[in-house]
Amino acid sequence: MDRSELKNKKMNFNQIVLEKLEPLFLKYDLNIVEQRDDYLKFESSYLSIAVTHNKLEKSNTIWLSRNKKTTNIVEMDDTILRDFFGSALKISQVPMNTFVDNLASFFENEGKLLLIGDAEKMKELEQFSLKRSRAYTDELLARQHLSAADKAWKNEDYLEFVNLINQVNERYMLPSYKSKYAIAKKRVDR
Repeated sequence: MDRSELKNKKMNFNQIVLEKLEPLFLKYDLNIVEQRDDYLKFESSYLSIAVTHNKLEKSNTIWLSRNKKTTNIVEMDDTILRDFFGSALKISQVPMNTFVDNLASFFENEGKLLLIGDAEKMKELEQFSLKRSRAYTDELLARQHLSAADKAWKNEDYLEFVNLINQVNERYMLPSYKSKYAIAKKRVDR
C-alpha cells in the first residue's frame, strides 16, 4: 500500500469527498448546504448533489436533482453512467475511494454538462431514470401477476388465471403462459 492509499484509508468519507470533489464543485458554484457523518449535500441555483456512504452495507450513493424544489431525484448508478452518459466508470459496489475518484472523473468529463447547469441534459436524465423506474415496476408487477396466475392454474381457477394474464404485458410471458391462457379461456367461455 503506498502512502496516498494509507492516508485515504485513515480519512473518513466526508474528508475524501471534500478533498476530491469540493474543489471541482466550487468551480461551478456548488456549495455544501448540509453535512452529517457519511453524507454531504451540495447545491447551486440549478443543481443539487447528495453523496452518501453506508458503513453497514459498505455502499455509496449519489443523488442528483435540478434544484432543491424538485421531486425528480435521480439515483446515479453504473447503468445510468453506461447507458445514458456512455461512461465506463463504475460507482456501484466499489470501494469508497474508487467511488469518489470515479465521481470526480465523471464530473470532469461526461457529467460536466450537469455541473454547468445544462437544464436539457438534466431533464433528459430525469426522463431516462423515470422510464427505467417504470420498466422495473412493470416487470415486478408482471412477475407478481405471473406468480399468482401459476397458483390459480394449479388450483384450476381458470377465470382468475385469465384475469391475471390479461394484466401482464406479453413481453414478460413465456410461450407456456400463452398456451395455458388459450386452454383457460376455452374452459371459462364454456
